[in-house]
Amino acid sequence: MTRNLAVIPARYSSKRVPNKNFRRLGNKPLVAYTIEQALKCSRLDRIVVSTDHPDISSVIQGFDENRVIAHVRPPNFAGDLVTTEEVLLDVLDQKWAEGTEYVVTLPPTTPFRSAQTIEMCVELFLSRQADSVLAVSGRKIRMGSFDPVTQAFSFAMNNPPAKMADWPVTYFDNSSVYVTNSSVLRQTGFILGERNFAVVTDHVQGHDINDPMDWAIAEALIEKGFVA
Repeated sequence: MTRNLAVIPARYSSKRVPNKNFRRLGNKPLVAYTIEQALKCSRLDRIVVSTDHPDISSVIQGFDENRVIAHVRPPNFAGDLVTTEEVLLDVLDQKWAEGTEYVVTLPPTTPFRSAQTIEMCVELFLSRQADSVLAVSGRKIRMGSFDPVTQAFSFAMNNPPAKMADWPVTYFDNSSVYVTNSSVLRQTGFILGERNFAVVTDHVQGHDINDPMDWAIAEALIEKGFVA
């Protein structure tokens, strides 16, 4: 029985970066970075690439066929408006996914998250008997609200500290790893439950590629040696 599934949601089309998930970053397709790190994780029973790619077999060729499988989505799950949760539930509805206790979602747009981070998220999920665990990044930010009509800005706190060293650290979801109890996912239709825990990663691991500038930054990170 499969206790868990790692799901890589990798649709073919992309508006801002054409065919982003399968475009070559460095010397390999973007999705390959995530597959390689997932394969290093002993806690992942099976790695599912959920896609509408016209020839996915050519992309996953060479990876361990006993652990990496392609799931071609039905046409109604192939559009821009399909949510990650719908993709996950489609995978869980497959006969070979019966008995799955938790799902590890690994978006391919964060290619630099490490196998160690994935393992830490799974271990935290299991040790806390959590509904969900996610990877987050932190930055020192003086947050506030902005009115686009009047252009007025107000800080979220009274008397915000002047020195950056004293600014509060704000943590945010970096979209690199999610671990979700399958029952919670089915009940709520959402990737996060009520009992959430988080693992903090650095900014390289949390780098999320959404547009051409993000792609250029990813290329620079590789070129400058920030990525092993």
